[in-house]
Amino acid sequence: MPFFKRTQKSVAARLQGNLEYYSHPSLLRRMRGWLYFLSILVGFGVVYGYYKFKGPEKIFNPGPISRAHSPIANDCNACHPQLAQIRAQRNEVGRIIKEPYWERIDQSCQTCHLGFNLHVPNTINTDSATLKGAAETSSCTSCHREHLTANKMVEPTETNCAACHNRADLMKASSDFGRTIASAKFPGRKPDGLVYFQKKRPAQGYTQVFAKFDQGHPTFQIHEEKLKDPNPLRYNHWRHEQVDIPPILDEKTNAQIKLQGNCNYCHKPDGRGNFQKLTFDSNCRACHAIKFDPNTPGIEVPHGRPGEVREFLRALDIKYLEYFTKREGPVKAREYAANALRSLIQTYGVASGDGSFGKLESQVFYNGVAPSGGNNPFNRNLNINERAQFTGCAYCHTVSPPQTNATPVLAKTVIPDRWLFNGEFNHAKHGMQGCAECHQSIPKSRDTGDINIPTQQSCTDCHNSGPKGVKNDCNSCHHYHAPGFKTVIAPKLTDGSNATEGPTFIQSTKRMMLGTR
Repeated sequence: MPFFKRTQKSVAARLQGNLEYYSHPSLLRRMRGWLYFLSILVGFGVVYGYYKFKGPEKIFNPGPISRAHSPIANDCNACHPQLAQIRAQRNEVGRIIKEPYWERIDQSCQTCHLGFNLHVPNTINTDSATLKGAAETSSCTSCHREHLTANKMVEPTETNCAACHNRADLMKASSDFGRTIASAKFPGRKPDGLVYFQKKRPAQGYTQVFAKFDQGHPTFQIHEEKLKDPNPLRYNHWRHEQVDIPPILDEKTNAQIKLQGNCNYCHKPDGRGNFQKLTFDSNCRACHAIKFDPNTPGIEVPHGRPGEVREFLRALDIKYLEYFTKREGPVKAREYAANALRSLIQTYGVASGDGSFGKLESQVFYNGVAPSGGNNPFNRNLNINERAQFTGCAYCHTVSPPQTNATPVLAKTVIPDRWLFNGEFNHAKHGMQGCAECHQSIPKSRDTGDINIPTQQSCTDCHNSGPKGVKNDCNSCHHYHAPGFKTVIAPKLTDGSNATEGPTFIQSTKRMMLGTR
């Protein structure tokens, strides 16, 4: 049986006389346009449904997510919360869309990064036409850029800092704004347990415009304003460099240690790049132990609170007995103690009533006779021309006489651990020897008030933009984030709702960024 094949002629013969074929299309032909539209709509719905309920959000990422944020790489709303806000506040859609997008991202950043404050409170955060771009410049995303790498997030550069610090208009606006903020709002202490040298902010704030560390960076404030250390403790760097000071005997190694040029004898590394705290026992006792009895050098006045010193002096009979018991044994201890006390009575006499050595106590507290002679003006019970048997508290401390018979008052000693509040420095990276190369004022420093830190100009000898210069960007010394972050609790509105549920939250975010919370 031959295979039937349709041809144009056979089709024409079959439809001969049916001239209304094209004027009366079939149902399928009439719905063809709607079917095309419906298929496209269903396709979009399937794609949207898949990625909404099942598909990964990374398909929408404009670039890779950094390693630290990889756990939330598929949760766009974790950093971009605008969609969730629109769902919660459908009547505020127009306002939300018009808001600067970085505000919402900053709020998301500080949801996790609670230990970071955005900056000093007078950071400009405004969308005014005269300070175009200031608000975006002060946001988290202006320095910490995502969607650039799947490794460690790209670190900020000095270009980010120059975006504000190289703009005179922003610096002036920042200074003007700072005058409206209470000084208590500015960082006063760092949460690291260290003591920082306290200085006042300059009249115009830190607003000098400059490009790089070796190109216009202002002189350190300590040198610019010739600031002094108010610490009442008397110390003289120059005196400790003189050749007449004998070497110190190291009790552990039995070696002779010279002080001249030996900065590390007092300034001992702490293992973290800086130095240990200075204390009397560690740094001063080897030379300045309070040994008031040359016949019994093993007994020393304790270095501590004045009350403890007075109690020690008024119990000398017991102290002598304890000392000689350890040295000579209990049999001879009383005899030795009695002889030592008899010698003290012959030298200082005994005050009536309380059994104390009045003249000895006066010398311990008030005597400040320096090697060159002269007496402290607070001396009591001493002839002004009489040289003391030893140097007392007033040799180093400021001692004020008490009222009536109370304990003398010693001015509190405060030795800062760090001298630059806004600058970081690591001695280990610069070497712990050759201190005088940077601290050039040390050999001539005779005043406790001298602050002998290196000058900004001496730092640029190495840290410059020249072909042999070492790293000198802003991050080498400074940190953007201000210390002392406090979590902002959104205030309640008058209707009882939380501020995050309405327009007030936007203002709360701005207050948080400006530091005016």
